Amino acid sequence: MKQKTHTSPPPHSIWNNYQFASRIYHEGIGKRYHLHDVIAILLGALSPFIAMAFPSFAVSLLQSDTPIEFIVVLIIGYVLLMKGLSVAKAYIDNIQLMNYFFGRIKAADPMRQHLLNMNFEALESKEGQEKVRAADECIYHGNERGIEAFLVQFPKVVLNTLGFSLYSFIVIKINIWLFAFMFFTAVAFSVLSLMQGGYWNKIYKRFTGLYMRRKKSFQETMAAEARGDIILYQMKDWLCRKLYDIADTYEKVFRKYYKLETQTNLLILFINFLRDGVVYYVLIRQMILGQINVSSLLLMIGVVAGYGTWMQQLLNALQEISANTHTVTQFRDFLDYGNEPDNAIKEIQLDKGVHEIKLENVSYRYYGATENVISGVTLTIKAGEKVALVGANGAGKTTLVKLICGLYQPTGGRITINGIDTTKISREQYYKAFSVVFQDLKVYAATIAQNVSCTLVPNRDIVNESLRKAGLWEKIASLSNGIDSDLTHNLSEKGVLLSGGETQKLMLARAIYQDSPILILDEPTAALDPIAESEMYEAYSAFTTGKTSLFISHRLSSTRFCDKVCFMKDGKLSEIGTHDTLLELKGDYAQMFMVQSQYYKESFDLKKEVLNDV
Repeated sequence: MKQKTHTSPPPHSIWNNYQFASRIYHEGIGKRYHLHDVIAILLGALSPFIAMAFPSFAVSLLQSDTPIEFIVVLIIGYVLLMKGLSVAKAYIDNIQLMNYFFGRIKAADPMRQHLLNMNFEALESKEGQEKVRAADECIYHGNERGIEAFLVQFPKVVLNTLGFSLYSFIVIKINIWLFAFMFFTAVAFSVLSLMQGGYWNKIYKRFTGLYMRRKKSFQETMAAEARGDIILYQMKDWLCRKLYDIADTYEKVFRKYYKLETQTNLLILFINFLRDGVVYYVLIRQMILGQINVSSLLLMIGVVAGYGTWMQQLLNALQEISANTHTVTQFRDFLDYGNEPDNAIKEIQLDKGVHEIKLENVSYRYYGATENVISGVTLTIKAGEKVALVGANGAGKTTLVKLICGLYQPTGGRITINGIDTTKISREQYYKAFSVVFQDLKVYAATIAQNVSCTLVPNRDIVNESLRKAGLWEKIASLSNGIDSDLTHNLSEKGVLLSGGETQKLMLARAIYQDSPILILDEPTAALDPIAESEMYEAYSAFTTGKTSLFISHRLSSTRFCDKVCFMKDGKLSEIGTHDTLLELKGDYAQMFMVQSQYYKESFDLKKEVLNDV
């Protein structure tokens, strides 16, 4: 039996993640953003230093014998230099902001591409959905978390290291013991900030969970289709209570965090007050003793004001890198997860004619499950044969269809097409052999032509012919833009909304356009009444000539025109035969048919009565 193997994400170092993230940005926006980072670092270090040194510079000039006219010119020049640096810094900061934002948008390209190419079974699994959510968090959760928040911190580390080193050098030149004292108080500030940030990271997932609960509860309460139940069943008080409880829990968690944040900030302010008091006492005493002059005192006051900030920002940047490297690792793990197996023999080609499908003792169980949902299924669908696969809901019909289509791989047995093991055929070629209409009918926010062809550039003649054969041409021809009309309101306010029956015909047109040798219908008419379903199946049946066809339903309207009927129960094929032979068998199929035939008769009689009245 084949076993599904899932490996844990490989550990990635911070530097390794930086190289990976930078490579994505390079591919998206080019390497120019590194140059902008270097300029931003230089301006970020120079601008505050020059602004901080201005009072000291002005006092030293006034205390010198320099002519007053020259002093005024120098001070004006100094001010202009500060303003120029400020404007340049604001400009480059804006460019940086755009670089990292556009880079993050471009970083979504490999995610989207992998999402569309990855193995369907892996994507559909609980593990796969969790990896998709984690990858989404890395890209689409704004600039405060994920790949952008990770990359943007590296130039901040360089900037704050440079600024901290420059200020440390100035303090050491004046008093090395004063440097030691300021250094350890700055460490204390940073440790407190790191503790506060660590607590935030610890409860972040809880915040996210509460936020999603609140969002989903609000959405289900405000959904238009829910209003009838809410009003008629008088659910207002219950739903308000539910939303209030979620909001109350959300508020309590926030209050706990902000209480800690307030206490931490008060402690930092107290230590800051003590530090400034000690430093100013030492500096004023040195000035009184003549060890430093007034200009040096002013310079040191500016250094003291910014010294702790450099270290705190440095450690905050390192903390952000540490926190977000996990999200980048999760993003990389998603890109490595669920790749299609590469064991296909590329030289194998499927014939263009009709295909025969064989299932040989096929079993399947979901990853992590202990029991099979499909067990020991053996079935031959001959070339050009029409087969009905019927049974109650939950019998395993859709799972079996996904196995036949190659969306799932058997955990036991094998499936062949024209005698070839399906695992030996390339996925792209294998998928082309099928035209499948699933029970969840999907209409895309695109033109009618694109919805029918499933391509950006459809063959318009084939689209038109497919719509005619499907019985939808009159509806489409009545639209002002014809097959170029947009569907749904998702991207176009003028988008066309099709009725249930029209959507069914659109799906039929899609299947006709694909013209694949194997046609599979997986309960696409489940939402229709029995008579409408029967008529729709007859419409599909009319286009099965020269094709191998499989009709799946828990209702039996598709069985009369099929060559063979397979009744599925508890993941197994319990009865196989023609419609008539299975009725004679008087088993599960016969019992279900007799029950359903009453509803078909009642619906038909009612329809006949209404037509007679008219």
